[in-house]
Parts: sequence; structure tokens; C-alpha cells
Amino acid sequence: MIHEWFLELKRQYRLETEPERYEQAQSEVRIFRLGRRELLTGLLLVVTSRHSSGETTEVARFHFAGDGVVTLFTGKNEMGQGLRTLLAQAAAEELGVPFERVRVVLGDTALTPDDGGTWASLTTPQTVPAVRQAAAAAREALKKSDSRLTPPSGWKVLGQSIPSAFGRDIVTGGLKYASDLKLPRGGVAGKVKRGPQKPCPPYEALFTQFKEKSTPPVPQPGARYPPIWEQGDWKAALASARHRHEAEYTLAYIAHVPLEPRAAIAEWADGRLTVHAGTQAPFLVRRQLAAEFKIPEADVHVVAHPIGGAFGGKQNGECEIEAARLARQAGKPVKLAWTREEEFTCAYARPAGVLTVASGANAQGRITAWEFRNYNAGASGLKPPYDIAAYFCGFHRSESPVKQGSYRSLACAGNTFARETHVDELAALFKTDPVDYRLKNIADPRLREAIERGAERFGWSRRAKSSGVACNLEKDARFALFAEIGTSGKTVRVVRMVMVFDPGAILNPDNLKNQITGGLIQGIGGALYERLQIGPNGIGNGRLSQYRVPRFKDVPEIEVILIDRKDVE
Repeated sequence: MIHEWFLELKRQYRLETEPERYEQAQSEVRIFRLGRRELLTGLLLVVTSRHSSGETTEVARFHFAGDGVVTLFTGKNEMGQGLRTLLAQAAAEELGVPFERVRVVLGDTALTPDDGGTWASLTTPQTVPAVRQAAAAAREALKKSDSRLTPPSGWKVLGQSIPSAFGRDIVTGGLKYASDLKLPRGGVAGKVKRGPQKPCPPYEALFTQFKEKSTPPVPQPGARYPPIWEQGDWKAALASARHRHEAEYTLAYIAHVPLEPRAAIAEWADGRLTVHAGTQAPFLVRRQLAAEFKIPEADVHVVAHPIGGAFGGKQNGECEIEAARLARQAGKPVKLAWTREEEFTCAYARPAGVLTVASGANAQGRITAWEFRNYNAGASGLKPPYDIAAYFCGFHRSESPVKQGSYRSLACAGNTFARETHVDELAALFKTDPVDYRLKNIADPRLREAIERGAERFGWSRRAKSSGVACNLEKDARFALFAEIGTSGKTVRVVRMVMVFDPGAILNPDNLKNQITGGLIQGIGGALYERLQIGPNGIGNGRLSQYRVPRFKDVPEIEVILIDRKDVE
């Protein structure tokens, strides 16, 4: 099919002989002649989005080859979340071509558009729709057909459990990561000699400082994660509540512990810089490199390679800047690979924090007032999924002696932990079953269904005493988690988990189950063992022999139940 489109475009635009650029403004698709040599291989379509200000933003690039192969270019990167496969499915679906005909080029600042870093779980809710819309626009430009998106009920490629094209290489060691890259001829290995760590206060003093040195939240209209959510007269509702409950919860610093420590190769030539690295955000790193060395961004080329684990920890260009600095001083290519210890002591951690909750309820146990404050940990996941008439949720920025940054789900995991623990405490105060108490306070039908289905599958009515439940509504997805723990002396182990997840229309069921399973296993570490030990000598457990992460023996029985809603995109 693509071959016929290609021939039609050659006839229509006489691309064999005319070297100029052509544009189809009405469809916001620009068609570029690639040059006489490239004519034999295809043409490039750039899809843009026009803003109300009149400015345009590049959404996606497609290359259509004469042999029927379509290549999608995106600034995102693959780090095990299945992004490459999902985007290829999205493009294939809307272009009407077989999945096997789609290639994806990731994270090369010389080839791909700057469509945002790979972070905040935004690929599925934002990038996939953008690629689908771009593919539909390209389809319209190429075939003069309708550019409406294919509804989930009509999906032929999306919605299928297509495995990763690189799955075999991943499990056999064939896939090459940034740390596997070989130095160019004449290159050298680099090493940074570092000074002593910055002294840190003990956690008890740190939690007090978070509150004392915090700044009140202020509204930020249009922010991705607003620092304030407010509804009704929550102060009056709290003052007049029949029952009140107040509690404080704390979060420790947590390390990312990627399986692959970061690595980068930097090379200077004629004042221009090329860096190969495993980064989540190649364009952000390009900006940081340009600023560090005071050169134009156009003179910096960042090539992102597959990432051996990141979890939000490989967004900034610390290693890349160090490699480039050494390469400039050495006058030759330099490869810099961080050690495992440097990953603990030089990378940023998940923010620690203090979370305070004050709630009010009526005689029947309905929550009528809610005041939730997060000090230092972050704003994502602040808004409660419960049907509360009056509430205030605020994120207070504070000072941190430890370098901190993004971690998987950002602050949503910590905010959910504090909120769900508080709801459990309310259920206990009212001597009510935790599931029943949640259902009493939740109006959203999809979230109620997730809880009810999870309770039935878990066998909640005949559960062990050491069982619990949590739920949330985030990025328009609903989930309910049920877990059972077991104890042996002072050792606590998760025995069984049942997760019900409702994201709307599911793009790739098997991949989604894999991601949920991985998140649950990683969450066990944060709940039971992971905690950076800080003190006067800095971080005291900066080795894998000292820092406990989940192991194979810690993995419980896990069941993931997906609710696929074809009517919700």
C-alpha cells in the first residue's frame, strides 16, 4: 500500500526532477524532497500542530520508503516499558499498514523531533495519541482520505499483545546498551576523582526541617501537576465535622538502582560535540551540554541508546557533561562509566518527605472534609479519588540536603501511601471493613468496579487478617490493589497480590501486564526495605551489598486483571 502512495506522490509532485520543498498546509503535513540519492528510498513527512498563537510544533516525522517500509522518528527512548512497540502499533493502526512494516528511530537529536523526554508515564496518554493523529494526518495527505482516528472497536493492530521485536536480544544479552558501546579508535576511558560526600542530618531532624523550611504552595494554572487542589470551604467543614482524625506520615530517600549504571561517550570535532548515552531525555541533555560549554545547541548531537533501567533517574546529563568535559581536556574521545557506588552517591534520589492529613467525617463515616499537605516529596497524585465535598491538597516545596529528582510515578506513590493509610485508619475508627469503607466514599463507577472485582478475585470476604487494600485514580486510569503479607519473626514478606487496572482502551495487554507486574515488585522494595541511610558522613549504604532491593525470592504470587474499555480512549 505504501508503495502505491509513494508512486502517486512522485506523479503528483514530480519529485524525480524538482529539488524544492513542497508543503500541503491544509493538512499540516510537510513533504520534503530528500535529495537525488534519497529519492530512490522514499520521502519524509513532517506533521505539525498549529497553536492558537499561530506557532507550530513538530509532532512526528515519518519516512516512507519505496519498498513499503515506514519509519517513525521520535525523541523518546526505550527503557523496558515497551515504548518502541506501542508507537509502532499506533503508527501501523492509523496508516493502515502491517505492523512488521513499521520501524521506529528513537532519541537522536539530529534525526528525531523534540517531542518531550521519556518521563512521567506520559507515553501512553500523550505520545501515542499524538502519533496516531500524526499518522492519520499523513494518511490523509498521502491518500486524500479521511483523517479521523480509528475507534478502539475497529482496531486491528492496537489492542493486540504484540511482543517486543528485541525481546530475544534482551533475554540473551544481545541488545547493546550505552555501557556496551566501544570507544572510537584513539579514544580513552575516563574517571572522575570525587571529594567527600556532603554531611546530612538524621531523618528525625530532616523531617522537622522539611516543614520549617518549606514555602506555602501557590496556584499554577496549567501545570501538569498542580501544587494545589481545593474545593469547598474545607476549613469550616473540618471545624464542624462530627469526627476528626489527624496523622503524619514520612517518606525516606530511595535510590533508583538501575541494573545498568550510566555511561557516555563524548567526542569533540571542529568545535562540535557528539555524545552517545543512555538518556531518557536527549533534547534536555543537549540543552544542558550547550549551556555548560556555551555553544549553540545546533553544535551538540546527542544519540540515545537503549537504557538498562532508569525509573526516572536518567533524565539529566550529569554523566554526559563529565564525559564531554574530559573529552575536551584530553583532545580525544572519552568513555565515562559510573560505578555502582557513584549511582548511589552522585545520582539524585527519590525525594524524602513529610505528609500530614487531617480529615473529618459524619456520623455514618462519610468523609466530609480533607486537608492534605505534602512537604518536599512532590505534587503528583495529590487529589483524592474519594467523593469529598470540601478538601485542600497542597505541595510545599522545601530544602533538601540530598540531591533529589524524579522517581517512578513521581510523588504519586508516596501521596497514595499516606492517603490510603489514613483511609484505613478511618475505617478502623468506624469499625468498618476497609473495602466497604472505600465504596461508601467513592462515587466514580469505574473505580468502584475495580475495587469490587478485585475483592471478589482476591477472596476478600475470607481473607487472612494480614491483608490490605488500596486504590487510586491517576491519569484517568483506575486501580485497586489487594495484598496479603506473611511474617516470620521480624521478617515481613508479601505473599500474594491482586491488581485490577482500568486504563480505558488497552493498547497492548501483555505489555501492560508486564509493566504493572514490574511496578508491583519494585513497590515492594520501597514499602519494606529500601531507604538511603543518611548521616554526618553522607550516604552510608551506597553499595548493593548494603542497599536492599527486591530479589527473586521476594516476588509473591501476582495476578493482574485488566478492564479493557473500548469506549474510553
